Amino acid sequence: MVVKEKMVQLPEKRSLMNDLYKVQKKDIKKAAKVLANAFSDDPMLNKIFDDEDQYRIMYEMMTKFSFRYGNVVSTSDNLEGVMTITPHDKQMSFWRIIRSGAFFLSLKLSSVFKNMSQDTRQQ
Repeated sequence: MVVKEKMVQLPEKRSLMNDLYKVQKKDIKKAAKVLANAFSDDPMLNKIFDDEDQYRIMYEMMTKFSFRYGNVVSTSDNLEGVMTITPHDKQMSFWRIIRSGAFFLSLKLSSVFKNMSQDTRQQ
């Protein structure tokens, strides 16, 4: 008696990343705004930043950095949802911030942190 084995066809291996829109350079500001809006109610960030402009600057800097050294993807080219991915070995060093084009944004953020530390000392 010969038994025929049934061949099971496995689905093709696909990466979920293939289904996502890769954010273009022209989309960076809009992607940063989407991220800033998504995290605007974060209790930790609300203790650090006191206005929407500071959120936008921080997320624009992080998005530019991730665009240069990792990936920035969205659900579609309409940017309904955005995810930034930076490899663990790409720390945000001074030179990498400059190369990513986020240097002037980091200067704006550093002035925010400087003002915060001065306010803390005065209290």
